[in-house]
Amino acid sequence: MNNNTGQFTPSASVHYLQSLLRVIDERQLDGRALFARAGLDPDLFQHPDSRVPFALLLDAWHLALDALDDQALGLVGAERFHPAIYGPLASIILTSPTLGDVATQLVRFQAIPENATHAELTLEEGEVVISFGSEYFDQARIRPVVEYAMSEIIGMARFLVDRQHHDRIRYTRVRLAHDSLAPGQRYAQAFGVVPEFNQARNEVRFDAQLLGLPTTCPDPELFRSLLERIAARHDVAPASLAEQVEQFLVSALPRGVPRIVEVAEQLNMTVRTLQRKLEQEDWRYAELLDDVRQRLARQLLGRQEASVTEVAFLLGFSEPSAFHKAFQRWTGQSPGEWRRSQTLAG
Repeated sequence: MNNNTGQFTPSASVHYLQSLLRVIDERQLDGRALFARAGLDPDLFQHPDSRVPFALLLDAWHLALDALDDQALGLVGAERFHPAIYGPLASIILTSPTLGDVATQLVRFQAIPENATHAELTLEEGEVVISFGSEYFDQARIRPVVEYAMSEIIGMARFLVDRQHHDRIRYTRVRLAHDSLAPGQRYAQAFGVVPEFNQARNEVRFDAQLLGLPTTCPDPELFRSLLERIAARHDVAPASLAEQVEQFLVSALPRGVPRIVEVAEQLNMTVRTLQRKLEQEDWRYAELLDDVRQRLARQLLGRQEASVTEVAFLLGFSEPSAFHKAFQRWTGQSPGEWRRSQTLAG
């Protein structure tokens, strides 16, 4: 079943094993004994930075499916999410300003908790599409992990945002590459929709507006600092230049709109180099600035405790009237009208 290429052996962190262990123990089954049957040393949990072959984790999953006589066991991710299973990424999850920040960074750092599967996030016609796959294991073997990952996204989103948004957090479409081995209602309870089975790939889709939902305990400054440390420690490719500029803008806007020369100095390059590299990523500084302010405006207005005037100044507008004019251009509504429409929609 394990189609490894070369000398690479797919693995998972011990933190990642905790999700399955918790599910098994909650069903009154001895999780550590089951792990031992799968060839996983229970003493591994005393060494959380260790990694284990992913094939053994899959053996444990399938032993659990059979022992509990529940082929849809992976769907409990919607109810059992806890950031601890992500190890060093837990701090990113807990400090992320929005759900979009969480999703983007977890895809970026996918290999830290486990490197046997890969995920991709794209936007298509107002929807977010997250696809899952593995080049090392066949669909039947990887099935419980895929289903857990898909249901866990919903559990994570509900864990991070205010309860008033929970009913909005559901998929519009789910496609699975494997067969259905459980009643469709089990999937509908976890996903919000019944999946389409035996598809070309595993993917979920949901309304892109959900990416803008604010988390309940954001800490943008700590979030950016943690991203840098984790990327350096795990030798992950740095963020794109546009993302670096965006990160600087988020922290700088409350003090006023930074001139492009200030951004260039912050990134240790000339203005001309900054402009050229941004153009290579299909951005101009003014467009990127406008895009960042627009997205931040929606996020901040979604928090009822912030007045429209406060939001205006947090975005670097010298006067509320200038913010009103810009927001009208972005959305066709005044900030107050937009806020009221979101409250009604929620």
